[in-house]
Amino acid sequence: MPLAELLDQRLRTVAGLMSGTSLDGVDCVVAALEGSGRGMGMTVLGTAFLPYDDGLRETLLAQSLVDRSDVRALSGLSFLLADRYADAVHAALDNAGLPLEALDAVGCHGQTVHHVPDPEPVAGVPVASTLQIGNPCVLAKRL
Repeated sequence: MPLAELLDQRLRTVAGLMSGTSLDGVDCVVAALEGSGRGMGMTVLGTAFLPYDDGLRETLLAQSLVDRSDVRALSGLSFLLADRYADAVHAALDNAGLPLEALDAVGCHGQTVHHVPDPEPVAGVPVASTLQIGNPCVLAKRL
């Protein structure tokens, strides 16, 4: 569905995903949003929590440490997390009694693995940054 059509709908069914620095797992909520702006209303339709197993938690923690992180592991984790996010959306939809086709949009911040709040030089330019992983293309394909 084109974005303009989605924005014109009075009622939208959306999923929101969160996986935080606690590294405990993925939370998902499926909600009905009605209206827009300050007058928007929300009704929770279903939720799900999928815990991270010890291996995933340890790997994520290692990739959050400057002296242990490597780009190959980050790449793999980004795809693996997108699969976990999709699993959480499916679980929340199941708990809501809704088919995948009922979903209009998904919001996902990604898993934070690194923060640089104070600017540091990058190619001679001071940059503050943060890195979240969880490949959105993989998530979109799974959903």
